[in-house]
Amino acid sequence: MKRKRDGDSKARRSQLRRYGIAVLTVALALMLTLWLNHWVAMTSSPFLIFFGAVMVSAWYGGTNSGLLATALSALISAYFFLDPVYSLDLNLTKSVRLLLFVLQGILISILCGALHNSNQRLKESLVKVQVSTEELRQSEERFSQLAAHIQDVFWILEPQSYQVIYVSPAYEKIWGRSGESLKKNYREWFEAIHPLDQERVEAAFFKNVNNGKYDEEYRIVRPDGTIRWIRARGFPVRDEFGETYRIAGIVEDITERHQLEDELRSSEAKFRRLFDANIVGIIFPDLSGNILDANDAFLDMVGYTREELQQGKVRWETMTPPEYNLADMRSREELLTTGIATLFEKEYIRKDGTRVPILLVSAMLEGSKQNAVTFVLDLTQQKQAETEIRQFNEILEQRVAERTEQLEAANKELESFSSSVSHDLRAPLRHISGYVELLQKRTATTLDETSLRYLNTIIQTAKHAGTLIDNLLAFSRMGRSEMRYTTFKMNQLLKEVQRDLEPEIKERTILWQIEELPQVQGDPSMLRLVWGNLIENALKYSEPRAIAKIEIGSLDQDAEVVFFIRDNGVGFDMRYVHKLFGVFQRLHSEDQFKGTGIGLANVRRIIHRHNGRTWAEGAVESGATFFFSLPKYQELGDECSKN
Repeated sequence: MKRKRDGDSKARRSQLRRYGIAVLTVALALMLTLWLNHWVAMTSSPFLIFFGAVMVSAWYGGTNSGLLATALSALISAYFFLDPVYSLDLNLTKSVRLLLFVLQGILISILCGALHNSNQRLKESLVKVQVSTEELRQSEERFSQLAAHIQDVFWILEPQSYQVIYVSPAYEKIWGRSGESLKKNYREWFEAIHPLDQERVEAAFFKNVNNGKYDEEYRIVRPDGTIRWIRARGFPVRDEFGETYRIAGIVEDITERHQLEDELRSSEAKFRRLFDANIVGIIFPDLSGNILDANDAFLDMVGYTREELQQGKVRWETMTPPEYNLADMRSREELLTTGIATLFEKEYIRKDGTRVPILLVSAMLEGSKQNAVTFVLDLTQQKQAETEIRQFNEILEQRVAERTEQLEAANKELESFSSSVSHDLRAPLRHISGYVELLQKRTATTLDETSLRYLNTIIQTAKHAGTLIDNLLAFSRMGRSEMRYTTFKMNQLLKEVQRDLEPEIKERTILWQIEELPQVQGDPSMLRLVWGNLIENALKYSEPRAIAKIEIGSLDQDAEVVFFIRDNGVGFDMRYVHKLFGVFQRLHSEDQFKGTGIGLANVRRIIHRHNGRTWAEGAVESGATFFFSLPKYQELGDECSKN
């Protein structure tokens, strides 16, 4: 109903448009005639321009539009241009002229209307032809696209001569030959068949293709020598009288299917060999608790015979101890959901009542919702080995504990001995130093220069020995002193160390470059000793430089923060880097740089107690860089409690 109303509305609008053309053209003709009347006496030929209005109206609007334009033009001409003007009174002359114009207008309207209608019909016919042509082109294009994108080969033959009428583009892809050559010689199709299949296929084709029973699988040999497996089917196409006028068919490339079938047969053979090899237990259970088949390895594992299996006496559900029922239920749910059950351990109750520990994994069989395959591994030997290893570990742990206790006792004795020796050595050294100083004062005026130099050497050596003993004692105490952990800013600690060293370096030119360092957790007094030793080391070995450059910074790594101090001093040979952090190990002589060789050893011991690392890099006359690391803040808590 709505479509009808829309059609009626459209027809009315078209009719109004045609009549509007008539009124508009007559109005334009009137204005043009009035305008020309000022220069040309249009009263002698008043209908000249109105004929044009009638023709235009009839051509674009049809006969009715032309008749309307004729009527309007007659009235307007009679009123404006025929005597008496501006009056519709008719005399004989006026009537005859109007009658002739009207007759001519009617004739023009009929002729132009006929031409208009013919033109419209011609346009409609052309549109229909174009639509039909476009539909045919689109249909052919769709068929061509379909044939081009489908991997199967479509073919059509003439039934008497077997001349190939059509073959799809897939023929060239599968056969490796052109479709045009096949159209010239249909025997090319049979010549490409593998020699072992050729006679069978050709006989089946001529026998069965006309009754629609032709369906064969065979091999073809491509020009490059490769072999493809195909499946060909053919059937007759009959007309309305039941007569065969075409033979059509489809060919499918089944090479991949044959390869999969071969692989499946090979896989089945391999599985059968694995099944019969009895390397692991293999069973085919269902989800109801039955075991449909099993290999000898599994039957030996649980102590049943094959006859008992065939009688249905071997069921995985009854062999499972009650404490594993929940694990079995979860495994079944996982099998139904994903098709594969996660590997898990359980036990089976053997026929004699003993238990066997096993490891098993299951997978649903392809296409089945009830049957699965399960691989079962006997863990008896592994469990025995684990028990032996556990017993061995317990013995080993006990021995390690005893050895650790012995080492701790030896360390305590060693530290006590070091402390005692240090204290015992101090007193004689103080006496030596004191008496030598007294001797130097009493004989300063009587001894010669060489003797005084000897006394100075004895004094300096005694002082050095005292310093060495003090450092050794500090090193010994560092290993057993209690650590007090707190969180603090490393930059503040550095400022304190710099302030302590100011009296020693006030006459030197030092260029400091200290980065913003992260907050750390540790023993501030110990880490202050670390920075003190490292900075003193950098100042000492950069003393030959006019301007000493010392750079301090940090590097953020995954589990730790690395701190470094770099100087532009004399450096060292990397071949001897392993000696740097050892007690009494020095890479330079006492004459070149004073020291005891204990400072860096102390640094390593302190950082080690903080669960960190120490190392160094350098080159001769190119400066040195010393590194130490500390665990990150959030990772320190558990480690610190151990110290």
